[in-house]
Amino acid sequence: EIEKMFTVNTVATIKILRMFYARIMETKPFYAGVMGSISGWMSSPAAALYAASAAPLDEIKAAGKGIKMYWTYDEEILFQGIHDLVNQGEVFPPHVVVGEPTDVTVNIGSKGLLEYIFTFHGVSTHSSAPIPGKNSNKNAVKFLSKMLALEESLKDETYALFGVPHTTMNIGIIEGGIAMNTVPSETKVYLDFRICDSESQYERIRKYTEEAIAEFDADYEIINDAMSFRNEGDRVAWYEEQTGVPAKAGTGITEASFFTGRDRVILGPGPRTLHQANEHVTEEKLNKVAEIYLNLIKKECL
Repeated sequence: EIEKMFTVNTVATIKILRMFYARIMETKPFYAGVMGSISGWMSSPAAALYAASAAPLDEIKAAGKGIKMYWTYDEEILFQGIHDLVNQGEVFPPHVVVGEPTDVTVNIGSKGLLEYIFTFHGVSTHSSAPIPGKNSNKNAVKFLSKMLALEESLKDETYALFGVPHTTMNIGIIEGGIAMNTVPSETKVYLDFRICDSESQYERIRKYTEEAIAEFDADYEIINDAMSFRNEGDRVAWYEEQTGVPAKAGTGITEASFFTGRDRVILGPGPRTLHQANEHVTEEKLNKVAEIYLNLIKKECL
């Protein structure tokens, strides 16, 4: 996945910068155009989103209300770009469209995200002479048993908006131990929650987790923390009319989850082929999304 991401979104950019570096560094103005080829498959849905959102810009020169466009970075892992904007005190417009390949279906909600890294500490000895309570792997397993019980209890609360209608927990990575006959001295556990309703469930999850981890020689850090959201504003019906399909909740986390304001949607071209071989969007859906973006600008800004 990392190799694909760098090949599609980074290597091509580096090659362009290398080719034009001398001109960029000159003192005289350097003008650049952005082109998205639609003669065949688009090389990247990210490039398609740029093309779709940039296409209407000539139409808004006379805009009376104004428009803001944001280009961020690191939206795959730590979302550092949107975090930087929020931390700098950026004032976002009252209505925000986040461009993601949604297959021309407006996404009006997203689960919350809570990601932990837990580190359990033990004492390394030969397996024949363990110190009671000092096996970091065993303590991690005991902790995870408690967390699995929490996940089961969260399944009782269902939310029809989401394809998986309850909060989920994933144990993504467990790292610990150096040999079969050695008691491990450190174990790391990477764990995330996808939370249907942060307002009612977030504090419960945090409190339960802190109480569970307090029983062990361990510490933790939270690496991502985003609230769930659902847009129930007046614009939802307009988007459904434009796309011709009902609105639904997104399946993953996007930058829409990291800033405040309930009036936000996620919309882009398709099909949904992210992180797959032959990642692409179609010309038809690219043009459709550009048309919707333009109609939105005319509706809101002109």
